[in-house]
Amino acid sequence: TPTQTPTPTRTPDFHYHTFLPYLRGNAGVAPQIDRAVRVNTTANTLTIGGVTVDTGRAPFIFVEDRAAGVLYVGTGGDGIVAHRLSDGAELTRITLPGLNLPIAMTLDEATHRLYVIYLLTPKYHNVAAIDGKTWLIAATLQGNPLRPLSDMSALSIERGRLVLSGIGGRVEGDAGTLK
Repeated sequence: TPTQTPTPTRTPDFHYHTFLPYLRGNAGVAPQIDRAVRVNTTANTLTIGGVTVDTGRAPFIFVEDRAAGVLYVGTGGDGIVAHRLSDGAELTRITLPGLNLPIAMTLDEATHRLYVIYLLTPKYHNVAAIDGKTWLIAATLQGNPLRPLSDMSALSIERGRLVLSGIGGRVEGDAGTLK
């Protein structure tokens, strides 16, 4: 009788709605940890570089803008909270349209613009570009019936272009206009 070779189990590169490890500038790709990070899920806190901030209820993701001195924490259903890196003080809260649930974040270090994939509805994801100085949404790429973006769960900046990736493949666009 013929034998069937078992298919090896693939470890996912990123996860929906789970804590993503500290990633300098990118969420959803292999981490480069260059300083100590401690997560306390009981107290809902994150300690980075000796500064502790409240993460709200888990799960959460985070991105650090060292040049601007800001730590962005994307929380489960509570949007994004910007903290000052020097003392952990809350600077502002950024509310995302729809379900207010960030999936992935990345930072363009040259422009200090924060890019976020978030749930608009259970069926559609959106991408927002948030200005790092005003903390307002500067541009939005909307999911729709032809391109729901629901399979996109990671993003990065490559050569000035925004790259979305996920189960459905890879989508590139202009980082300034999200087109």
